[in-house]
Amino acid sequence: MLKTTICLPGKLRRYAHVLLVLCFLLCTTVAAFAQKKSIVKGLVRDEKGEVLAGATVVARNAKTGFTAGVQTDSVGLFHFNNLPEDGSYSFQVSMISFEPQTVSGFTIKSGETISVAIKLKSSSTQLNDVVVIGYGAVKQKNLTGAIASVKAADLNMSVASSFQQTLQGKATGVQVIQGTGQPGANVTVQLRSNPSFANAGALYVIDGVPVDAALPVDGPKALSGARYGSAGARQSPLNFINPNDIESIEFLKDASSAAIYGVRAGGGVILVTTRRGKSGKPSIQYTGSYGAQQVAKMYEVLNTKDYMEQRNLLHQEVWMKNNKVAPYYGTVDAASVATPYKPIFTQAQIDTTPQYQSAMDAITRQGYTQQHNISMSGGNGKTSYFVSGNYFDQKGVLLNSGFKRYNGRVNLDQVISDKVKVGVNLIGSNSISNNTITGGQNEAGGIVTAAMYFPANLPFYGPDGSYTANPMYANIPNPLSYETVEDQTKTQRLLSNAYGTWEIIKGLTAKANFSYDQSNVKRTNFLPTTFYYGAKVGGLASVASSVSTSKLLEYTLNYTHSFGKRQTLQALAGYSYMLNDFENMNAGNQQFVSDIVSWYDLNSGAGAKPVVGTYKTQDIWASYFGRAIYQLDDKYTLTASVRRDGASRFATNKKWGIFPAISGSWLISEEQFLKNNAVVDFLKLRAGYGETGNSNFPATAFEIYGTRGNPWFGENAASSTAIFLKQAANPNLTWETAGEFNAGVDFGILRSRITGSVDYFNKNIRNLIAWMPFPSDFTVSGVYGNSGTTKSTGYEIGLQSKNIIGRKGGFSWSSNINFSHYLNYWVKRSPQSLATLDKWKDASGKNALFNGAYGYVADGLFKGQFGSAPALMPGMLPGGIIIKDIHGFDDKGNLSGPDGLLTAADQTLLANLDPKFNFGFGNTFTYKNFDLNIYFSGMIKKARSPYYTDYYRIANLQANMETYGWNTMPVSKDRWTFKNPTGDFPTGLSDSRYASYQNYSSYYILDASYLRCRNITLGYSFPASFFQSQHTISGLRLSLDVQNPFTITSYPGLDPELTLDNFYPLSKSVVFGVNVTL
Repeated sequence: MLKTTICLPGKLRRYAHVLLVLCFLLCTTVAAFAQKKSIVKGLVRDEKGEVLAGATVVARNAKTGFTAGVQTDSVGLFHFNNLPEDGSYSFQVSMISFEPQTVSGFTIKSGETISVAIKLKSSSTQLNDVVVIGYGAVKQKNLTGAIASVKAADLNMSVASSFQQTLQGKATGVQVIQGTGQPGANVTVQLRSNPSFANAGALYVIDGVPVDAALPVDGPKALSGARYGSAGARQSPLNFINPNDIESIEFLKDASSAAIYGVRAGGGVILVTTRRGKSGKPSIQYTGSYGAQQVAKMYEVLNTKDYMEQRNLLHQEVWMKNNKVAPYYGTVDAASVATPYKPIFTQAQIDTTPQYQSAMDAITRQGYTQQHNISMSGGNGKTSYFVSGNYFDQKGVLLNSGFKRYNGRVNLDQVISDKVKVGVNLIGSNSISNNTITGGQNEAGGIVTAAMYFPANLPFYGPDGSYTANPMYANIPNPLSYETVEDQTKTQRLLSNAYGTWEIIKGLTAKANFSYDQSNVKRTNFLPTTFYYGAKVGGLASVASSVSTSKLLEYTLNYTHSFGKRQTLQALAGYSYMLNDFENMNAGNQQFVSDIVSWYDLNSGAGAKPVVGTYKTQDIWASYFGRAIYQLDDKYTLTASVRRDGASRFATNKKWGIFPAISGSWLISEEQFLKNNAVVDFLKLRAGYGETGNSNFPATAFEIYGTRGNPWFGENAASSTAIFLKQAANPNLTWETAGEFNAGVDFGILRSRITGSVDYFNKNIRNLIAWMPFPSDFTVSGVYGNSGTTKSTGYEIGLQSKNIIGRKGGFSWSSNINFSHYLNYWVKRSPQSLATLDKWKDASGKNALFNGAYGYVADGLFKGQFGSAPALMPGMLPGGIIIKDIHGFDDKGNLSGPDGLLTAADQTLLANLDPKFNFGFGNTFTYKNFDLNIYFSGMIKKARSPYYTDYYRIANLQANMETYGWNTMPVSKDRWTFKNPTGDFPTGLSDSRYASYQNYSSYYILDASYLRCRNITLGYSFPASFFQSQHTISGLRLSLDVQNPFTITSYPGLDPELTLDNFYPLSKSVVFGVNVTL
C-alpha cells in the first residue's frame, strides 16, 4: 500500500479537511463517470518497427467532444480504460522528432477491447514544431533569425526557486549569471554579449506582455555616522512566476528577431509562454520536492594556534623591518637593537588557549528547500482553463537568511463564436526574503568578511553572554551578531491581462490586449544594540517601500493569405501604449529606548535628524510596428519588420526612433539536388540584419536641479534646504542603437541522429550612453551623454545527438552541447571620452577591450637580501612583487617605450575580464522506465581579479593582522618571510613606495576558468500498466536530484562564478521529488 504524506504550511493545515472533502468528491465524480465504458489498447512504433516510449496519445470522440490523453510506456504501449461508448473515436499520436499521426473511425462497444497499431514517421529536427516569435508564431523550419527554444520538459523544475536557475548552460548564446547564492536573489540572464554601460538586460515578454523587473528599495542610509546600508537588487520578472507553470521559453538573440520590440530590445528578448488549459477531462497534477543543502565551498581561515603563531611571526617581521635588521631589511645586527623583539603571545598562551570553532563554520548551517505545486487543467470545445498554486520555502546556508514564496495563477480561454475568442490570465505572487548582510555600503562588508577577519584567539561570546568584540578594531562586528539584525523584504506582485480576438474576414484577425502589472515592495530593517552599528546610535531602524505599476494597451491586426499552393504571406500591424509609474518612500530613525521597538515605531526614536524621503518617476511609451513574412514553395522565407518607438524620457527633439529589420532563410534540403539525401536530412541557411535600441539609463539623467540640506546663508546663517544645480543639461542625449548582422546554418544528418546550428554575429552599438565626468573645478560633476561606439562579435555552436537508440525500452543515450565565443571592444570614442582616456589605453581596435583589466606587469617575487633589489625598484622589501618597465612618457606626454623608471606609463592591458568561451553539455540515459540526466557548464579563459579579497589581504598583513588583529587564510603561511625565503606568496609587510604598483599588478589577475557539474538527476516513471487496476492516478514519477555536486577550477577564491567574493556562497543540495498526475 502506497502512502503519501503532504506537509502543508501552518496556515493551510486548518483547511486540510476541506481539501480532503474536495478530493473525495472529485474521485467520486470520476468513478461515477467511469461506469458503462470500455477499453482501448495500442502500440506505437517508428518506421523501423522500434517501439516509441513517451509518445502522447489523445483519444477524441467526434460526436460528444470528449477527449482523453495518455503517454506510451517504456515498451511503446498505451491504454485507455473505460472510454465512453457513444460516438466514433479518433486517436492522435505525437512525439518530438516525429510527424503527428491520426487514425479514426473506431467505435467503442461495451465489454470490448480494441487494439490500435500506429507508426510514426520521423521528421527532421522537429521542422513542424511551432516556435513563438514576437507577436506570433512560425514553424521552426521557417525561422529566419537566431532564436533558441527551450521546453519545460527539457529542464529539471523540481528544485529550482526560479526558472533562470534551470537554464544554466542549456541554450546556446544564453548566459545565466548568478552573482550570489542568497535565497531568493536575482539571477541575470544575458543573451550573447552586450558591451554597454547602460546594462540593457533582456526584455521579458510573458504571454505577450512586456514585463519590467520589480524595482528595488534601499535599506537605511547613513544616519548620523552609521556606516550601514544595503540596497536591494533589481528582481527578474521570472522570480515571481511558478517555474512549473512555464510551457516554453524562446530567446530572441539577434536584432533581426528582436527588432519588433524596438528600443527595449537592446539586450535581446526572452519570450515566456505559460501552460494553458486543453480540451478534455480535468487533469490534476501535484509536484513536490524536499532537499537538504550545504555550502558548496567556503573560505578557510587560520585556526587558533596558527593564528597566534602567524601574528607572532608577522610582529617579528615588522620589528625587523622597522629596525633595519640584517640580512633582509638592512645591515643592523638583531642583537644590537635597543628594544629587543617581544612576541605578542607566549608559547604558554599558545598552548593553553582553546581551539575555538572556525568563524566560517559558525556562520554556516544546514539548509533545506521544499516545494509543493498543484495544478488543474481541462476544458471542452469552447472553454479551457488552467489553475495552479505553488509554495516554495528555502532555509539559507548562512545565518539569518531564507526565502518563501507563494504563487497562484488562473488562465481562462473562452470561444464566444466561430470568429470571437476572449481570455484572461492572472499571476499573483507573495514572497518574503530574510536577508543576511553580505556586503554593500557597510564598512564591514558583510557576514562573510566579518567571519574571515574575526580573531581566532577570541571566543564568540563573553562571560556575560554578550558578543565579543575585536579589541583592536571593533568596527567590524562579531560575525554571530549579524544574526540579531532584522532585514526583511516583502514583495507582492500581480500581473493580469485580458485579450480578445475577432476574425474580421477569413485570414484577417484583430486582437486587443490590455495588461496591468503592479509590484509592491517593502523592506524593513533594524540594527539592534547587540550589533556594533546599532549600538553606536542606540538602535537604527528604517522602512522603505515602493510601488511600481505598468499599464499596457495593445492592438494588432494579423493577415494570412496563400497565393495558390506555392506562396504564403503573413502580415502584422500594431500599436502599443504603455504607462509606467514608480513611487518610492523611505524613513529611518535611531536612538530607541529598547530593541523591542524595532522598526515598528520610527517616531519614538530620538535621533537628531530622522531620514524621510520620497521619489516618483513616470515613463510613457508609444509604438507603431509592422512585420511581413513571405514564403515561397515552403523553402524560401523572407521576413521584414519595422518599429517606431517614442519615449517620454528623452528630450523633445529625440523622443522618437525607428528600428528596422530584414532576414531570410533558404531550406536547401528541400531542393531536388539534396532531397531524400541518405546523409543530410535537413539543411537551412539564414541571414539577417536588424536594429534595436536601449534607453536603460537612470530616469534622473534629465534632472538638472535637486534639493540639498545644510547650506548656510547670510550673516546669521542657519541650516536650511535649498535648490541646487545637480548636473548639466544634455538636450542631445539620444537612443543607444545596436545594429547587428547574423548568419547561421541549421542542419540534421543521419536521419536526425545528429542535429545542430552554427551562428556568427557582428554587432555595433552606436551612441553608447555613459556618465561623462567634468573636471573637478566645474560646478557640477558631469552629465549623461553618448560616448562612442562598441563592437561585439562572436560565434555559437549547438549540437544534439542520439548516440544510442534503444529497442523496446532498451538502453538509450543522447547528448547535447553548446559552445560560444564573444569579443567586445571599442570602435570609436567621443571627443569627451578621449579627453579623459589614459594614455596607456588603446582608443579603439581589438586591444581596446570594453571590459579589460589594466595594470602593471608582475615579474615574479624579489627573494634576495637587502641591497640587491632590481634597479627599477631600489630598496624594495624582500618578498615584494617585481614590476616590469613597459613604457615612459616623452616630452609631449606620449608613450615612448621603457625608460628605466617606474611610473603610471608602465600600465598596460593585462587581461580580458569577459570569458573567451562559454559552454555547456549534457547526457541523458534511459533504460526502461529509468532516466539519468547529467549536465555540466563552464567558462574557459575567464580572468578575474580578487583584489579586495583573497591574496590582497595576504599582501597587507601588516595593516590587517598587525594593526587590526584580523585573521587571514591558511595560504598566508606560504608567504615570503625570513624563515621561509622560498615562499610562493608576497611578503605581508607594507612597502608604501611600491604598494600602489604591486597591488594593481598582473600578480592578482587570476584564471577563473571552471567546469561545474550543474545537476545529476535520476528518475523513475511508473509505466501506464501500473495504473490499469484503478482510475485515479494516471502517472507517477519519482526523482533524486543532486545540484552543484562539484566544480573543477584553479581559482582559489570563494567561487569563480560569483560576481563578488564576499557575497553569499553557492550551495549544493540533494533533493527528492515526486510528480503525480490524476
